[in-house]
Amino acid sequence: MKKFIYSLFVLAIAVMAFSSCEDVPAPYNLPQEIIDGGDGETTADPMGTGTETDPYNVAAANQVGATLSAGESTETVYIRGIVSRIDEIDPSFGNATYCISDDGTPNNQFLVYRGYSLGGEKFTSVDELKVGDEVIVKGTITNYNGTIELNQRNEIYSLNGVIAGGQGEGDGTEANPYSASQALSLIEAEQFESGTKYYVKGIISKVEKFDDRYSSITYYISDDGTTANQLQIYSGKSFNGEGFSSIDDLKVGDEVVLVGEFKLFNGTPEVDKSSEIISLNGQTGEGGSTGGSGVTISDNMLTLTNSEVTAGTETATLNVADITGLKRGDKPSSLTMSDGSVITFDANGETNAPAYYETDMRVYKNNIMRFSCKKTIAKIVITCSADDRVGNKTATVSFNGNEAEYNNVFTEDKGGGVQLRITNIVVTYAK
Repeated sequence: MKKFIYSLFVLAIAVMAFSSCEDVPAPYNLPQEIIDGGDGETTADPMGTGTETDPYNVAAANQVGATLSAGESTETVYIRGIVSRIDEIDPSFGNATYCISDDGTPNNQFLVYRGYSLGGEKFTSVDELKVGDEVIVKGTITNYNGTIELNQRNEIYSLNGVIAGGQGEGDGTEANPYSASQALSLIEAEQFESGTKYYVKGIISKVEKFDDRYSSITYYISDDGTTANQLQIYSGKSFNGEGFSSIDDLKVGDEVVLVGEFKLFNGTPEVDKSSEIISLNGQTGEGGSTGGSGVTISDNMLTLTNSEVTAGTETATLNVADITGLKRGDKPSSLTMSDGSVITFDANGETNAPAYYETDMRVYKNNIMRFSCKKTIAKIVITCSADDRVGNKTATVSFNGNEAEYNNVFTEDKGGGVQLRITNIVVTYAK
């Protein structure tokens, strides 16, 4: 009898604690030992770092949760698991409370409290989630009065391998752009490289402002064209970096692929100014990106992309200002990058050969740069001294594993074309 009364007392405390934290009825009142499954056996080793590309497994999420003090929460994390129990799916509030585990059994479960559906959308039916579904959930791990949970307003990032909008996971390349929701998640979690351009696709959900000073438009995209989980494209440009003529150049419902740099500006995720549209409703502007296949020019940046591989995080660099042993006007046959990779220069039959000018390395019409690197090349980002010194739009690039060749092709009968005045080069290797 005493044990029965004590059990009722524990459950009463749980109900009082959870019902006080929200202005709507809490859908669960189970003590942590019931959530955990009761036997305490470990079903998997802790794995993952909690990022979008490397989510925690449930064992790791529980391990992180165990370090939290009452009321303490983590930053936004991603957790991978299998739905092991559903407590409630409430279409009236659009949320669900359920548990996940590493093997789909009740052992060592992790509580997902009042979460939203795929991509942050509200649940509209009790049939949208079922036991056995494989999910990646996104939210903050919280210690709420001793219960470890993924705090309310979390969302399902991936359901049975599909992310929001039915999209497969992109990698940010021209061949496989990020979806709007992927880009939004990466920027919010600051999982991106500053100065790197990424490709993103989506449907315009809002056209906000035309800036006649820069002939640019600030607009928003999402996976489904609604304003839920939309991503801001700040002061974006049209094809090839050209200006828009009016706000009417874009409209809600247009399907776009664009390229630009990611930025978290005062807490607002955005694609930074001067992004370029690559395609609009399936149409490209004079061949899509500026330059030949794999060549993108934006302001003073030239990006050479190998669409056959996925970029990793390892890089090799060359900063022209750090070069020693050369004097103005020298024509080096090669330069060495930070990891020992080599860039060789070829006049390619022209009178003017690539030349060093203290603060920049100049590559003239039809000159060739060849990269011989330590690993497979994913992309090459070249910073130039001015936005009118970024090479010809007819330039070409080819990749072959660790090798790449850039040719500043100029096809006109007269003139010298556009020089490439290089101040910095960053080669990013494939994963």
